[in-house]
Amino acid sequence: MNREYQRKIVWTVPEKQNLINSILSEYPIPLVLLSKKQRAGKAEYEIIDGLQRLHSIFEFIENSYPLADGRYFNTEHMPRAKQAAKDGNFVPADKEKPFLSLEACATIADYNLPVTTIERATDASVIQIFERINSYGRRLSEQEQRQAGLRSAFSRLVRQISCEVRGDTSDEIVPLKDMPLISIDMPGQSAAGISAEASFWCKQGILRSTNLRDSLDEQVIADILASILNKKPVQRSKASLDKIYDPGTPDFTKMESAVAAYGEDDIKRDVLGVFDTIKSICDRIPKALETRFFRARTRIQSRRYSPLSFWRSMSCRSSKAESWLTPRSLPTLFPN
Repeated sequence: MNREYQRKIVWTVPEKQNLINSILSEYPIPLVLLSKKQRAGKAEYEIIDGLQRLHSIFEFIENSYPLADGRYFNTEHMPRAKQAAKDGNFVPADKEKPFLSLEACATIADYNLPVTTIERATDASVIQIFERINSYGRRLSEQEQRQAGLRSAFSRLVRQISCEVRGDTSDEIVPLKDMPLISIDMPGQSAAGISAEASFWCKQGILRSTNLRDSLDEQVIADILASILNKKPVQRSKASLDKIYDPGTPDFTKMESAVAAYGEDDIKRDVLGVFDTIKSICDRIPKALETRFFRARTRIQSRRYSPLSFWRSMSCRSSKAESWLTPRSLPTLFPN
């Protein structure tokens, strides 16, 4: 799974159950599209389309969730799954649980999953294909569409900083089996590695768990980062961010030049350093952000990019981007 264009696991358990019901009913499902790649002399397959479907099928076989009626896949009826459980790759459901019949398990095991493999595809063509076929299941959010496949210093910084703030420090290329470890644990989903409610964004009441699923945290980081590099707040609009992500606009060129002037490693270090200090302060002062910066008792949806009232005021405290905010200056904002 290439994180340059693929998103996190976002399907809920009911959505996964619907897919399994379709397979049990032997209904056709959309094809899975793969790209064959050579890495270190070894053939690997990147998922272009079908990540949510493949993950849902594997999770069901590994007893991560049951059907709506409570029945689990019986790994005793699939030798490979039985062996994988013995090898400790997953924990099967308790034997007291209800399981699918042999016939039902065989229907899943023998289902002809439609798969198309593209060989010798360039990175650019893979990204174009991904963008064109993004029509099944849950559509990409606006920010996911901006980030998908774009190779720029700015988009790379947004992805890397957002991942670290979320608690996701995985590589750019992630095996399908490890996807739960970097996905958001949402209400109604099977267990995932990153707890939305325990994240900085949700814990401080800045974003909701559904916002994280739709990568709104990355959109916030993009807006913050753009404001810092621009040395003044960028316009709060979809069109403004779209231009920053569009290689054919002056805004894109200006932002790339600003990143080069500041230094990718330097700005990443500075932003994450400030986040670490903010987190430390928030751990000591309950509701620090809410009481100091979010006094209005309005709903989250009505506050577009809610944390920016906080970040913008600090990112433009002087005309020099380098002095926008440092960990040393943070305690003055929280005198108590």
